Amino acid sequence: MNPIVEELIKIKNGHYVHALEVETAYELQSIIDTLIDELSSKYNLETLLDFFNTMQIYCISESDEDHTEVDRFNVERYVRYIMG
Repeated sequence: MNPIVEELIKIKNGHYVHALEVETAYELQSIIDTLIDELSSKYNLETLLDFFNTMQIYCISESDEDHTEVDRFNVERYVRYIMG
């Protein structure tokens, strides 16, 4: 299991769902930015990529355009870009 997920499960006493619900791709990008800011000093790129690549992402917007943008958002490419 991913060490970030293991840590979150421990912190949350087993009450952790490895998923995000977002309205837009911009919201998804903002959440990723925040998580990278919090986690990048402790975890390497590969661990972060595994964390994000195994996360379920749900678009809860009623807009078809938002669903398309979230579905097309390439999380791995974005994380690699942010991490340099």
